[in-house]
Amino acid sequence: MGCLGNSKTEDQRNEEKAQREANKKIEKQLQKDKQVYRATHRLLLLGAGESGKSTIVKQMRILHVNGFNAEWRLGSSSAVALYAQAAINVVESFIDRVVESLEGPDYE
Repeated sequence: MGCLGNSKTEDQRNEEKAQREANKKIEKQLQKDKQVYRATHRLLLLGAGESGKSTIVKQMRILHVNGFNAEWRLGSSSAVALYAQAAINVVESFIDRVVESLEGPDYE
């Protein structure tokens, strides 16, 4: 025991010092997180279904973040292939109609 009424042992003082240092680190990290949160821009997109809200988010991600990651590209490649095939089918059916109309009696 200390002569001035300090009843804490050396181990207790070291533990309190370590706790104070840990608390300071946590407080600094909280301050950094708070600054990052305040610097973050948030955007609320409201609108009816199929009005393009998701498209805007995807385009913002492409433009302002480093694009899409490899996992997203692999997952969406099948959808892109389906859309491309559908577009090819539409063009093919249009060409068939045009050819049929040009082969009619009016154009012979």
